[in-house]
Amino acid sequence: MDPAPMDPSAVRERVLSDHQDIRRRLARFAELSARAPTDAAASEALRVDLLAFVPELEAHMRLEDDLLLPALMDADAFGDVRVDMLHDHHAHYRERADALASALGAPGADPTVVVAWATRLSDELAVEMADEERRLLRPDILRDDFVTSGVGG
Repeated sequence: MDPAPMDPSAVRERVLSDHQDIRRRLARFAELSARAPTDAAASEALRVDLLAFVPELEAHMRLEDDLLLPALMDADAFGDVRVDMLHDHHAHYRERADALASALGAPGADPTVVVAWATRLSDELAVEMADEERRLLRPDILRDDFVTSGVGG
């Protein structure tokens, strides 16, 4: 039996909560990145954290696919445009995750390479989440009270 669909506002809050978790992870990447160039243990910890983040990022995208996409489709006439945008973003991050896993899969990676990956991924995700929050997760889009135009009835 499928669980009952979530209200749009609950979907919004769930995705925003996930974004906060991701931001905490990015803050850890920044802290380790600051130490990694001169601290081999920090560089290795950053590499391991980045690799551990890949399935977490995939889980976040699955959550958005399962909860956010249907809510966006039902929100208004622009749902399909918003869904296409989210699909494009997810495809990009799945490619980035594969490349990251390939580049950093072996222990002892060059600290400058590890830091570059952390910085680039963190910067991209911070911009992406802000954009998603501005364009997709607004309360006027994901609202529980559907207002109709009054046309025809």
